[in-house]
Amino acid sequence: MRCLQVELNGTLLWRVGIDQALMYSLLLGMSADGEVLADIYASGMYEILDGRKAHAHWGDFHPIKKDDRLVVTLIESEHPTPPTEIAMAEDLQRQEAQMLQDDGDDPAEDSQVYTAPHWQGVQLHCAVNGQHQAIARMGNGENRIQCSLLWNRWHPDRCRVHVHSFGEPGLPESDWLRVDLATNDSIEFLTTTV
Repeated sequence: MRCLQVELNGTLLWRVGIDQALMYSLLLGMSADGEVLADIYASGMYEILDGRKAHAHWGDFHPIKKDDRLVVTLIESEHPTPPTEIAMAEDLQRQEAQMLQDDGDDPAEDSQVYTAPHWQGVQLHCAVNGQHQAIARMGNGENRIQCSLLWNRWHPDRCRVHVHSFGEPGLPESDWLRVDLATNDSIEFLTTTV
C-alpha cells in the first residue's frame, strides 16, 4: 500500500498508511506566537467493509523544535504504523455540528488580545530529493507558515505539496512552493529562526 513515511531527525515517527485508504493528509504548521515553533498533524480517510468512511489519525499536533529536520517520503510498504485514533465520519460530523452550535457562547472568546510573538524570523527550508527548493518566511502581517501534503488513491503515484505563509483572514498569502512528489520522492523541511 502507499504510505507517507514521516521521519524526524532521522528517526521514524510514523508510516502513515491503512488498508482501503482514500486519502492521507499531513500538515506542518509554524507560528510566530505559538508555544512551540512548529507542529505536525497526520490523518487519513478510508473505507470500511459496509462502504462507510472512517478517519484515522497518527499524530495529533506533534511538536517540532528549532533546527529539527522533518522528512516525508511517498513509499510502497506493507508495514504501516497503526493509527493512534479512529473515528467514523458520521461521528466527526456530529462533533463538528455540536462545536458550531456551541461556538459564540463565551463572550471572552470575542475579545482580541494581542500576544507578543514568541519566535522572530521564522523560516522553513524546503528541499526535494536533496535539492533546495524554497525558504518560506513570514511577510508583513503574516504570522503562520503552513505546509500541506495530500495523497489520494485516485492518483496513487503522486503526493501534492503546498507551502504558503499567511496572516489574518482576508489578507493576501505568500505562495512559496507547489510540487508533486512521485513514489520514492522525499521532501525535507528544516524549521529554523534567524
